[in-house]
Amino acid sequence: MATDGVASHHFAAVLLGLDAVRLDGTWTTLPPTSNGRRERVSRRDLAPERIVTVAGLSCTDGFQTLLDLVPSLPDLVWEQALESALRKR
Repeated sequence: MATDGVASHHFAAVLLGLDAVRLDGTWTTLPPTSNGRRERVSRRDLAPERIVTVAGLSCTDGFQTLLDLVPSLPDLVWEQALESALRKR
């Protein structure tokens, strides 16, 4: 909230209630023009349709979150997250 960013990656997965994903820090997505270097920050433009509100926080939607998780999760854990996302629609 302090960065005015969007929760993403593992943080968004936990907010969205995806199975098997554990919080490994607070991941945030900021605009590419944002200032400074921060750990667990992705700088990119997100389309408005890829942002949802969960528990009062802006976060990436299920599709974008699953894409973000690909490089950081083992295949079996990612598959569990995918299956839970499909069940939740």
